Amino acid sequence: MLASPRRWREVSLADVSFKTFAALVNSRFTLRESNGGAQALELVQADLAAMPDGFTAESDSDSFSLFFRGDVTLALQQDTYSFEHARIGRLAMFIVPIGCDDHSHSYYEAVFNRTPPASRITHHDSRFTHQAPYG
Repeated sequence: MLASPRRWREVSLADVSFKTFAALVNSRFTLRESNGGAQALELVQADLAAMPDGFTAESDSDSFSLFFRGDVTLALQQDTYSFEHARIGRLAMFIVPIGCDDHSHSYYEAVFNRTPPASRITHHDSRFTHQAPYG
């Protein structure tokens, strides 16, 4: 059983980045369910999303996926849960179950797909390079 809840610093998803989570790979998060249940999930992987062909972003923090591993006997549904971590505080994340490996672990994915400001996206074309005209 996980320890009872303590006072956590509430963190907005806007305040975390790929680098925040990449530094926490192989560490444990406590997931809190709305019914009061709790379980440990391990962050096992953090992957940057690829930009479409011809585009680059000045930041690596806009689109990424997080992969968590938990106990298969405590399977979770697709939903938004409260996640707690000693280094960053408490934040809400939407996760989706993506399967199990050996009938002892379930895996979940959280996807962050933020649209960066147009000023941070550059389109590269073999004929020219320009800033994206939208924003």
